[in-house]
Amino acid sequence: MTLNRSRLALLAMFGLTALPFALAQWSYQQLRQAPPGAHTVGTLQVAPALPATGQWRLLALSADCRALAGLSIQADRIRRAQPPQASRLQLEQACASRLDTGLQLVDPHGNAVLFYAQAQLDDATVRGRVIREIGQVLRRNPALGARRPT
Repeated sequence: MTLNRSRLALLAMFGLTALPFALAQWSYQQLRQAPPGAHTVGTLQVAPALPATGQWRLLALSADCRALAGLSIQADRIRRAQPPQASRLQLEQACASRLDTGLQLVDPHGNAVLFYAQAQLDDATVRGRVIREIGQVLRRNPALGARRPT
């Protein structure tokens, strides 16, 4: 009977020793996923888009040149929704048959950063997330495209 008690005590000590490691591994597996809100609304771009100008640009793109007017209005609303950073964001347009319709955020070095499709911009809730995301990109990169005092 003492042998069974000894084995139970040994198993209990082993269990108490191994439990913190098992819980730590389980919580790591559960929490290592990206936190909510960490995903971008737009499609990340990694290609050079335009020559460098030293300014952030919001580029209205469309294969249908008549659709550019509506996109330009949406781009202007997004720019005006960034009060402290609105002066750092220029608006431009491009019309070509091979382009997807939407807005593209271009950094001061001329690299395409994010693309927002027309369907995303038409949805009011997603449009609000687009406005917040562009604001975060501009705020988190204060040295890029900042107007230097002359």
